[in-house]
Amino acid sequence: MTLRDHDGRARITYISSSLIPSDRANTVHVMKMGEALANRDQLVGLVGYTNSRAHSLRRIFDRYSTSEFNLQLVQRWPIPGFRHWYGHRAGRIAKQNRSSIAYCRCPYGAWNAMQHRVPCVIEFHADVWNSTSSEGSYLRSCLKSPLIAGIVTISETLRNAFLSYCPDFPQEKLIVAHDAASEPFNKEQLDIGKRKNRLHVGYVGSFKPGKGIEHIIKVAAITTNSRIAFHVVGGSPGDIRSLRLALPNNITFYGQVPHKDVFKYVNAFDVCLLPNQFSMRTGRQSRDIGQFTSPLKLFEYMAAGKPIIASQLPSIQEVVNNETALLVEPDDPEEWKSALITLRDNKEFRTALGRRAKTEHRAKFTWDARATRLSTWLQGDVSRQH
Repeated sequence: MTLRDHDGRARITYISSSLIPSDRANTVHVMKMGEALANRDQLVGLVGYTNSRAHSLRRIFDRYSTSEFNLQLVQRWPIPGFRHWYGHRAGRIAKQNRSSIAYCRCPYGAWNAMQHRVPCVIEFHADVWNSTSSEGSYLRSCLKSPLIAGIVTISETLRNAFLSYCPDFPQEKLIVAHDAASEPFNKEQLDIGKRKNRLHVGYVGSFKPGKGIEHIIKVAAITTNSRIAFHVVGGSPGDIRSLRLALPNNITFYGQVPHKDVFKYVNAFDVCLLPNQFSMRTGRQSRDIGQFTSPLKLFEYMAAGKPIIASQLPSIQEVVNNETALLVEPDDPEEWKSALITLRDNKEFRTALGRRAKTEHRAKFTWDARATRLSTWLQGDVSRQH
């Protein structure tokens, strides 16, 4: 069995579990990684599902600011068990592509690709192996197959959790690849009504439990007289209405915006916030990914060269430290207030913090750097195992 073609390159079919197009973080991730792998002449197709085949591919690529590559979309049908059917279709596509490897973020697709004798690498963003759902069952079956070529985890904490579950898994077939981000393609800023005597701080993201929107509101409430203005990008009108906290007058909500416009807001912020909490629920099974997460917006903040105040959680500390961010206790509003005032009163410090974060991003956390690292691993340690 080989993971490389006759020219020494892997022929990768990338099987996602993403709705394309959408502004979900997992869709942004797979589109950016698809482009990075295609740039290395290794991608033979990115598989996802779509609500309408009428979508223009050019508009999809424009939406994510990517170059064109082979995007293989499966029509989503409103039928019971669609995920199982999609996995079956994705596995057949991997075979039809004459893939040397299927790189999977979809256990259903991985299992079906293996039925067609296609070796698989599976990327984890949560401890799916502990799930009681059919997804977890398919994944556990994949891990028993001789066709499992490797495992990618989004953080060291998730890697350690996997090794606790599967202690005999060969460590040379296991790699950590943190998330990544593109650099802003321009410095365009939206007018957010900035006043010179105020610090303008921003959050970009969802309102899912544990993401920290309630915490931001609490911090805003105790800084109403501190010359600090809060800006929140994300959340539907229903999400905003459902907030059960009284909203202070120093916070502005902009709702959901297309991903390609996110940097226009980030560029306008003086400081960016990452208020992840210890527990964070996501997915159909409401899995707790708080200890494992590698948030896409952290890398986007770094790419923009913004000073960051972030929750002091192990998975976040794998990426930033006190040289590249201010790290504070996730659930202590007074500590967040103190950090904000420190940055408000010291422009030189916050400029230096943002500059160091940007330098770190350029060195380690671009999509091309992530694809290069994974490609080297696939063609090195993993390939030698097969």
